[in-house]
Amino acid sequence: MRLMACMFINMVATNREKKPFIPCKIFVLLTLIGCVFIRTAGADDACAIKEIKRSEAPGVKVYAPDRKRFAVNKEDEKGTIQMYMGTEGSDTLTCITCEDIEGGPKKRRHKMMPSWHPSGQWLFMSVERDKYAKPFLASWNKDLIEGWLQCGIWTNMYAVSPDGKTWHRMTDFKSNVKGVADGYTGPNFTPDGKQAVWSQIIDGNVFKYWPFGRWDLILADFEEVDGVPRFTNLRNITP
Repeated sequence: MRLMACMFINMVATNREKKPFIPCKIFVLLTLIGCVFIRTAGADDACAIKEIKRSEAPGVKVYAPDRKRFAVNKEDEKGTIQMYMGTEGSDTLTCITCEDIEGGPKKRRHKMMPSWHPSGQWLFMSVERDKYAKPFLASWNKDLIEGWLQCGIWTNMYAVSPDGKTWHRMTDFKSNVKGVADGYTGPNFTPDGKQAVWSQIIDGNVFKYWPFGRWDLILADFEEVDGVPRFTNLRNITP
């Protein structure tokens, strides 16, 4: 039951009310695999749900390890998905992505899939890339494009300090480059924060890799050097 609940919460966190929703079955599957990996790494409570409460703020709250702070994504006045920080018991939200900041993503790009590092010092999120290849026949449909973005396609992974002042891009994904991923879902961390696992799309050819394209499951070591977070020793652990 824990794994099913974890899988459901992660899926819902990438979507919002009153918007058309593209089913992200591949995300659900690979999130389940990620939860299985972390549980086998010794995290009995990695996907446990403490308690479900009605939120004072709109959206799905993703709590920091201290259970006091949380991240939540919702649309701004222009319909762009931004990331906000809040405190339990308060309905006040502070946007940490509503301004262009050096090293960070542009305000006009969607930000999704918040995930905390166990230290509470870094919030990870997926960000719509500045350049990516949209399907020609679907490029006009904003909601369809947004649905794919919510599934992790055409994104890069960023780590940001909870105050939104310090940003680090963790991946450099590209479209139509052989061997380079075009987006991801995740990451999930082990309780000690020393390892992370995520899935990344390598080939979107659904005719060759039916029905969702080819996704690889990546395991990496996490470390900070002079205050800069980074992944090392990446390896493909796809079953």
